[in-house]
Amino acid sequence: MSEKEVLKKQMIEQQNETFTAINVSLSQVDNTLENVANELKHNSEEKNRNTKDLNTKLPAMQNAIQSARQDLQSLKQSTQSDLNQMQMFLNENLAKLSKAISEANNNSNSSSNNSNSNSNNNDNNNINGDNNLRKRQKIDDKK
Repeated sequence: MSEKEVLKKQMIEQQNETFTAINVSLSQVDNTLENVANELKHNSEEKNRNTKDLNTKLPAMQNAIQSARQDLQSLKQSTQSDLNQMQMFLNENLAKLSKAISEANNNSNSSSNNSNSNSNNNDNNNINGDNNLRKRQKIDDKK
């Protein structure tokens, strides 16, 4: 074999090795692309399932939210009504208490005035009694 033939044979072997390496690399790329495609398909199917699930559940969730809002509004109105009734009750009782205190003060003042009046009357009666007693003594003295 001549040198030319040996070189030609080596070149062909190198080309075959290169083509084999390229084929192996292309095969790996094909496998990777197939795996990516399968993953994308799986993700798409899962996304579709989740979307369908959400679309199925969404009306019920919206109804629950609306119902909760109505319940809160009703509770707010009820609470406001209760607060208004309590305020009226407190105002009425405050008015009654104020009236009772005022009447108690008036009775106390009246009692105090009566006591002062009675004391004054007693003083006057005592003075009148003393005067009457002196008059009798003068009459008795004259006799």
